[in-house]
Amino acid sequence: MSGFQRYLFRNVLRTLLAIVGGLALIALLTQGLAQDRLDLIVENRQSVVVYLWVSVLATPQIISLLMPIALFIATAAALNAAHRDNEVVVAQASGMSNWQVASPVLRLATLAAIIHLGLNLWIQPAASRELRQTVSEASTDLASSLVREGMFMTHGEGLTTFAGQVNGSEINFLVASDSRDPNNEATFIAKTAFVSEVEGKPTRTIWPVAGLPAVDIIDQTVLPHGFRVRRLGRLEDAAEAIRCMQVRGAPLIGVTAAYGLALAVDGCADDESLLAAVRLLAATRPTAVNLRWALARMQSRLLPLPPAVRAAAAWSEAARIADEDVEQCRRIGAHGLQLLLAGRRGEARLEIMTHCNAGWLATVDHGTALAPVYAAFDAGIDIHVWVSETRPRNQGLLTAWELRQHGVPHTVIADNAAGLLLMRGGIDAVIVGADRIAANGDVANKIGTYLKALAARAAGVPFLVAAPGSTIDFASADGAAIPIEERAGNELRLLHGCDAAGLPGELRQLPATAAVVNPAFDITPAQLVDRIISERGCCAADRLRTLYPEEADG
Repeated sequence: MSGFQRYLFRNVLRTLLAIVGGLALIALLTQGLAQDRLDLIVENRQSVVVYLWVSVLATPQIISLLMPIALFIATAAALNAAHRDNEVVVAQASGMSNWQVASPVLRLATLAAIIHLGLNLWIQPAASRELRQTVSEASTDLASSLVREGMFMTHGEGLTTFAGQVNGSEINFLVASDSRDPNNEATFIAKTAFVSEVEGKPTRTIWPVAGLPAVDIIDQTVLPHGFRVRRLGRLEDAAEAIRCMQVRGAPLIGVTAAYGLALAVDGCADDESLLAAVRLLAATRPTAVNLRWALARMQSRLLPLPPAVRAAAAWSEAARIADEDVEQCRRIGAHGLQLLLAGRRGEARLEIMTHCNAGWLATVDHGTALAPVYAAFDAGIDIHVWVSETRPRNQGLLTAWELRQHGVPHTVIADNAAGLLLMRGGIDAVIVGADRIAANGDVANKIGTYLKALAARAAGVPFLVAAPGSTIDFASADGAAIPIEERAGNELRLLHGCDAAGLPGELRQLPATAAVVNPAFDITPAQLVDRIISERGCCAADRLRTLYPEEADG
């Protein structure tokens, strides 16, 4: 029996038991009142109440909840109407250890209640264990969409998903079944706790659209002055979103590229089209190695498959990459938090400085550099973040926006104020993300990172870099091998913001003919990096292979 069949069997059986128990109670009430046998009902009121309340506690579905609640009200009304002089108070019945089951009907009701509760206690822990397994034949984002719609759905040829219980936006489980799989085993998809919130609503930066070959993204070019979701329905849409920085941050770029390839093969899945799509996406941003890593992984997964099944496999693999990114970032947060606490000055407030945006907006969820910050804040630790504005694109404003959404105390500073603040003391650590880390520990990150590393070293403040393994490029011996992206000059010549009326717009600060140079990244030498934090733990910058021994021969 497959997992999906077991799920259906258990829930059908549980529902039948609830119905049997309810009918048994109705029969008992009818029998007692018809025969004017109030004593039969009153004598066994304890078991009546026990069953009703067990049903309420054991049945999470709202429809099943209504039945025992209604029966409880009916029981109380019947008892009070038939025996007002005795003032029977059903809700105060007690003495469950002294049950007096006086009729076969009531025995059946009590037995149904016990089995009903037992099934519920059996199902939930088993489901919870399976939920924690990382098996992603469909994405948790897809689960979220399905749950909100409350529907079955087929996404791609043969891949069927069913969304289970939901509390608001919280997914209890998702079941996925692939008819092309010879075992056709249903799989529970892991429940995900969201760090990222927009106006209190859990979200992600990218998610598949239920029922359509498309993905939605948060358009980060609109932030922080507005919020807009953009739909990507074609390969070209995904490439443009990466190139124009509607999505940004190395991990998120990689995930978007993976979904972009899924969009491509959903339309045309032959070898030539697949490789052309890989080339198009690879050319969008040259520095972030996660882009190349994700495309190589997708290509190796898809090329051996027949074209007819590539679309479903592409969506599945892209979803798996997204879910892995969430888990890796969560682990970075846990490891980074321990590192921050180790350097904390007693019980004083943790003062952290960061650069650019390496929060959940730069990943699928949690973030890299901000993951330890969120972990600390959620653990009740007093923490404050100094946010560098990060010109020319001001990604620090995105950091301030997401910290505000999460409620984390923070202060925005001009880029050039960082050195003075570090020199004055009071900063516990500088923590940044990375777009690529060379094998020797040299770090490519947003322009201005190197200056902060120099200032931190001069001030004796730890300089930390947080990044998943997919950001480490063991094929690049050192920083000199990392290509540095040159961005358009208008990013310097024009400023974007809101006018006095709050309307978004742009302001020219340099003539269109002004000569400018606009490198997007710089290289921080490994000797200026105190620790690198990855999903596998923390290490010195020049000891990366201690965390990734499989790369020892690279």
